[in-house]
Amino acid sequence: MDCESAKVDVSDHGIATSSSGPADYVESEQAIRGFVDTCSAAGYPTTLFLHPEVATAHSDLVLGVTADCGHIRK
Repeated sequence: MDCESAKVDVSDHGIATSSSGPADYVESEQAIRGFVDTCSAAGYPTTLFLHPEVATAHSDLVLGVTADCGHIRK
């Protein structure tokens, strides 16, 4: 899943040239959680491609998802 920056962080030019991306980071988190949950329920691995702004805004979510999937070694 390509996790794009929320439109609140995108320039007017970026918004005018692309209609993709969530309206805000609440919507972004809902989409990421829904995608991960759906893939997990079906037994598929999940791959997220995060824009830096998304990784920053959702650091706890991303760390939780990767830990749940066994990608973080302690």
